[in-house]
Amino acid sequence: MAEAGAPKSCPIDIMGLRVFTIANAISLPVGNPLNHRHDPFIDVDTVRKYVTPTEKRLGLILSLSIYTFLTLTIVASFYIPDK
Repeated sequence: MAEAGAPKSCPIDIMGLRVFTIANAISLPVGNPLNHRHDPFIDVDTVRKYVTPTEKRLGLILSLSIYTFLTLTIVASFYIPDK
């Protein structure tokens, strides 16, 4: 993207979540509540122009692993025994 002269796709990095934001943008379908076209943090259409199929698969793996981790953490929090 930099070689083509495109601006930074995600200029804001909040606590290192830029990687996760880019992974969602390239792997999830546009129109999904987690990946909408008018996201203020990333230009989804610009990023998708430069993605290779391998990067799309890796983004999907990262997105699925993070969402699985969050789901398991929330569910497991209900089963932590009280002292």
